[in-house]
Amino acid sequence: MAVAIALAAGASDGGDDEVCKAGQDCQGNDTSAGWFQEFKKAEYEMMKQATAAADEEVEVGGMTLKVSNTVFHPGIYDLRAIYPEYYAGIGVSELCRGGAKFLEIGTGMGYFALQAAKDGCTVTAVDINPTAVKDAKANAERLGLGDRVTCLESDVYSALEGSGEQFDVIWWHHPYGKTLPGDKDKYDARQVDNLLDVDYRLLSRFLGGGRHYLKPGGKLMVLNGEQIGDRPLFNKRLAESGASAHIVKTLVDPVEFVPGVVFTTDVFEVRYPA
Repeated sequence: MAVAIALAAGASDGGDDEVCKAGQDCQGNDTSAGWFQEFKKAEYEMMKQATAAADEEVEVGGMTLKVSNTVFHPGIYDLRAIYPEYYAGIGVSELCRGGAKFLEIGTGMGYFALQAAKDGCTVTAVDINPTAVKDAKANAERLGLGDRVTCLESDVYSALEGSGEQFDVIWWHHPYGKTLPGDKDKYDARQVDNLLDVDYRLLSRFLGGGRHYLKPGGKLMVLNGEQIGDRPLFNKRLAESGASAHIVKTLVDPVEFVPGVVFTTDVFEVRYPA
C-alpha cells in the first residue's frame, strides 16, 4: 500500500512553532521509520553517483544544459521530469511576459533562471558554488539568453547587499531534506551544499532577507517536502522571519524512491506584512 501524507491546511503562519521548543526534536516525521531509512540510503547512493560523475550535458524541459561534477545534477537525482512542474508552480510565466525581474537563489546549472528568461524576465541567478555560476552563464549564452541573465557568486543574498535591487519574484529550490546526525561528515563535501541545509540555517537567511529584495507586491517562492522535509522546522523559520505563507501547488514526485511510498512537495508563496 502506498503511503502519501497530505497537508490538510492550505496555509501556514508558523503556528506549529510550539513543536519546536528548545530541546525538542523539530522533525516533522519519525526519522527512525523504515521507509525514511530506505530513502536516506537511496539519497546516499545518488550522492555517490553524483560525486563520481563526469562533467556532462543533461536534457531538462527541452533545454540541453551543461552540468559540472560539483553542481546539483537533476538527472542523477531524478528531478528532470518534475522540474517543469516546479516552474509552473512558481507562476512566473505571465509576469515574465510583462517584463518582470526574477531572482533565483541556488541556481545550479540554471534551469529555472533560463526558463524565466525564455519567458521574458530579466533574471539574476546566484549560487555559492563558483562552478555553478560558470555553468549557468555558459548555458545562458548557449541558449542566446546571455543578455537577459546575470550570474553571480553569492551566499544567499550576499552579492546583492547594498545594490538596491528589488525583484518581482524570488525563488529557491531549497534543499529541504531532513538531516541525520553524521550526514554532513558522511556526504562528499562537494555535494553537501547541494543536498543539506542543516537546521534550515540557510532557509532562515533566505526568508529573513527576502523582504529587502522584493518589490512591493512581489512574491517569494520556495518548496518544502511533506514526507522528507521538516515541516515544523520550516514553520519555525517562517515565523522567525515575520512572514506568512500559503501553498499554491502540491506535486507528486513521479519517481518511487522507496517502494510503496509516495512523496509530495508543496510550492509555497511567502508574503511579508506591509
